[in-house]
Amino acid sequence: MAGTETCEAVTAVQTYWSFCPSLGAAIAFLIFFLLAFLTHVAQGIYLRKSYTWVVSVGALLQTITYILRIISIKNPASLGDYAGWFVLILIAPLWTNAFVYMVFGRMVWSYIPNARIYSVPAWRFGTYFVAFDIIAFIVQVYGAASAEGNNNTIAQTLQGIHIYMGGVAIQQVFIFIFCIFAYQFWYILREQEKAKISTPSNLEYKSGLVLLYALVIVLLLITLTREYQNIQKNPPPFIVAHPSETNILEWHYILTGPPKTPYENGQYWGTLIFPPEYPFAPPAIRMHTPSGRFQPSTRLCLSISDFHPKSFNPAWEVSTILIGLLSFMTSEEMTTGSVSASESERRLLAARSRWWNATGGGSHSGVSAGVTPSNKGINNIKAGDGGFKFRTEWPELDQENWQWIKANRIDIVTGQIIPDASAAAANNCSPETSALRRRPAGSGPRLGAVMEGGQVAREAGQSWVRRHKFLVVLGLVFGYVLVSRMYQDMNSISSVRS
Repeated sequence: MAGTETCEAVTAVQTYWSFCPSLGAAIAFLIFFLLAFLTHVAQGIYLRKSYTWVVSVGALLQTITYILRIISIKNPASLGDYAGWFVLILIAPLWTNAFVYMVFGRMVWSYIPNARIYSVPAWRFGTYFVAFDIIAFIVQVYGAASAEGNNNTIAQTLQGIHIYMGGVAIQQVFIFIFCIFAYQFWYILREQEKAKISTPSNLEYKSGLVLLYALVIVLLLITLTREYQNIQKNPPPFIVAHPSETNILEWHYILTGPPKTPYENGQYWGTLIFPPEYPFAPPAIRMHTPSGRFQPSTRLCLSISDFHPKSFNPAWEVSTILIGLLSFMTSEEMTTGSVSASESERRLLAARSRWWNATGGGSHSGVSAGVTPSNKGINNIKAGDGGFKFRTEWPELDQENWQWIKANRIDIVTGQIIPDASAAAANNCSPETSALRRRPAGSGPRLGAVMEGGQVAREAGQSWVRRHKFLVVLGLVFGYVLVSRMYQDMNSISSVRS
């Protein structure tokens, strides 16, 4: 299994891997880029277009990258294999970017009458933007090399990481500038089409727009791939994330509850769904694990989410978005998709989070009627899928969760601790598992596990006064009436005596 290989890559003696690589994903990408390389070579020969060698070299470098990555996963202590894939994965996108810029220059030449945008001639686009990309690449390689030294101090490593991230930022700025030119190209084409002005090469405007959209999508994929590399190499505290292997626009994250908060040690799983316009439009943000802070599987209204596209900053990366989400989670500010709960409620839900993720809210042993386990439809993940989607996206964490459930004798249906008669007198379990001794009311959770679990948390966190508030109010009213009558009687007696 990929999960076993991943663990060996990280735990091997003298390993160079600082994160868990996926062998299955590496093999899939190897096949994809090999087919892309063969296709580009065949197209270049058939169409007799010599400039296609640029994108062919990019696909070839990506193929070699994943060959070395697979070898490095199998031999994690080999510096040559690790350094090879790490450097090539930085170089390969430069060739793809260069091809995009070259194609765009040819589009300006073929569709714009004066062959210029903002006074930049068509034949200069490739030269300028490729030069910018090379500058960004040099900065990234220098930063990565500075951060990877075995004898580095913490300060030197951090400095290297900052230089590398600076190179990434420079590259993103150049892509942003390119998108400004792309938008102007789109605007000119639409205006020419309205005025019924023919293109210099007598091409249809529709073909130019389709090609423009394809170039923008390529840059989007390169941007998200870069961000995945960054978040793997330098993950923020308490945050891990990765794109789905079937859809790079669908990202899955895990937030670990920070210490000294009601969410401490909680495992909160959620998704980011990016639009094709990213980074110029924000993602939809959801958290699927019940937390007592957000409604499960509900779109959250934040300044970094798709509720506020005008306030989104294109410079914000995936890590920035998730850091903002974690910061908002640990505050008490309310918004669409958030809920109010007591600290006790949230601590109980944090203790139940691993069980909930692994079992789909207790539905692992038998999927509820009308629910078909699927790795699709992630927008509305709730209890009832048996933990299938979580297991698909987080196989290593799922395995750890099941080991935790077994070690702590957690009932997979109810999330309760199964009593151990031989150790009934001892109570040395952690606060995380002792919270699970509180028994939920009702039958085992199925589709309603999220709501039922929230009700259990509320009951467990409430004091006697809150649970019997109606009786308390009635008693106060009765007492008030009784004291008033006594006071009136005393005044009547006093007036009679006087």
